[in-house]
Amino acid sequence: MYDCQTDAATEFSFAPETPVRPASSPVPRSTLRGRFYCLPRPGHQTADLAALQTLACARGYRLERHTQGWYLADVTFEDALMLNARLGERFVTHCELRLARPVRMA
Repeated sequence: MYDCQTDAATEFSFAPETPVRPASSPVPRSTLRGRFYCLPRPGHQTADLAALQTLACARGYRLERHTQGWYLADVTFEDALMLNARLGERFVTHCELRLARPVRMA
């Protein structure tokens, strides 16, 4: 992930299994959802777009055209991580995620 305020990039991961939760319990789904953008890298192939389309359809998303690339709407946090892991070599990706309901401060 890139932090523009400090001009630094850091790696992050999401582990669905933690020592606190037994492996047999259902994995909670994140309430974060948003748009997942894919911008083609220079020299991209048509097979790259086909791979993106296949992954999107398999997860129930529709691929939409953007001015410089493509995006998927209403993507979950978990799916965004999976898509980035599978397509990050072929596309420049970024995602804008938000909670369905705003958080209220007391």
